[in-house]
Amino acid sequence: SEYEVRVQASNGHALSAGRMTARRTLEDIPTAPVNISIVDVTSTSITISWLQSSIPNGIVFIYEIRLFGVDSVNPVSSEFFGYLILNTTETMIALLNLVPFSNYNVQVRGKTNAGFGAYSHGNNIKTLEDIPSPPANVSIRNITLNSVQVLWNPSVWPNGVIRSYHLQVTDHDVAGNLTTTLNTSLLEVTLERLEPYSVYTVSVCAFTIKCSANINLTAKTLGESPMITAENETLVSVNRDDPIILSFAVTQTVPPVEPTGILWTLKNSGGVLEIGNSNGDDYILSNDRLTLTILKAKRAHAGTYIVNVRNAVGTNSAQITLLVRGVSPQITTFLRNSTIVKAQNLTLTCAANADPRPVFVWRFKGERISTVANKYDIVTNSNISTLIVIGVTGSDEGDYKCSVSNRFGPDSTSAFITIQEPPTFLSTPSKTRDVVEGEVLTVECQAKANPAPSIIWMMGNSILNISTS
Repeated sequence: SEYEVRVQASNGHALSAGRMTARRTLEDIPTAPVNISIVDVTSTSITISWLQSSIPNGIVFIYEIRLFGVDSVNPVSSEFFGYLILNTTETMIALLNLVPFSNYNVQVRGKTNAGFGAYSHGNNIKTLEDIPSPPANVSIRNITLNSVQVLWNPSVWPNGVIRSYHLQVTDHDVAGNLTTTLNTSLLEVTLERLEPYSVYTVSVCAFTIKCSANINLTAKTLGESPMITAENETLVSVNRDDPIILSFAVTQTVPPVEPTGILWTLKNSGGVLEIGNSNGDDYILSNDRLTLTILKAKRAHAGTYIVNVRNAVGTNSAQITLLVRGVSPQITTFLRNSTIVKAQNLTLTCAANADPRPVFVWRFKGERISTVANKYDIVTNSNISTLIVIGVTGSDEGDYKCSVSNRFGPDSTSAFITIQEPPTFLSTPSKTRDVVEGEVLTVECQAKANPAPSIIWMMGNSILNISTS
């Protein structure tokens, strides 16, 4: 401050004119600035202004601003709580690069040539909210056919109050990529009523005044393994040469089972056979490959039919066991009544259709013929049998019977065989006889033949017309 000093002399009666001298006191440190005011606050800056102290004690040529953090919702480092010193010649300053939604203490002091004065009373100022960092550790778990669970942790830098989390779910298997939005204050959501075996993009953001950047994850709901069941009984029997239809049903699944994903195999004593329309006329497969038609069942068709169904998710199978019942014998080559000349060989043939192969038995006059004796020879090959009687005699005349049988039944055929014998004399008259004229002459002759022989008597070259009794 500037002062004027006047010095005057006095003798008790009057004062002298004296002399005036002007002097200024030296500067001292100023008192603290006043009226600290908030001009503007954003999420990362604070602008303040102040007035110079009423007692500057000199010329204040610079102001020092001291800033330090008090508390924050964010994971700030230790530097946040340390002093940040800024200088300005103005009475207003913008404090930049601050942490959003955090409390700061601001103090101001002035400086003269004598040095810095005292700091103003500290002002606590809170920065505004800002966009948070994305949710942390977003993951997808517990995926089912129709649901997925989305979990996350809070944002590492919330930058404010997290009011909710926003989720967007986009179904990429729907035309136009259908998107659904939902909000939650929780840290997990189970998305339900989703389509099986579909691809979804799940976007999660944290919301304060705005949404954070999205965290995007892709999830695919589970599909269904196909289920197949036999529409027939699991054990089916059919007569040989009859038709049979074997059918299976497959449940509708996602993803669906394509016909190329259906495989038929037959497993029996002959091994394992893959069945398709390339097997000729034996098998006919329907277009959906779920129905198999066998037009004429054979023994080779018997076995276990296994149908495997496959889609992109898994495989399943079902089976039907087919029994082909045999056929009881049916004679196809019958014995016929016939005649044969003595001493010739008699050949009789008997044939039959049967499954399994039948057993042949030959009988003569009801008695089973054995080949132990050299009299008979029997040749049997599959479904045909031949009986050979060597050098027939009259005793071989009679009923012959061929019987065929398997476990499904019998059949038979028979015939009467006649043996022809040429005539032979059993007795003949003597060549000469002496008789007296007028006596009765008796001449005897016996002959054997089959059929019965005719006996002709002759005298000389003339045939006698006499009784043959």
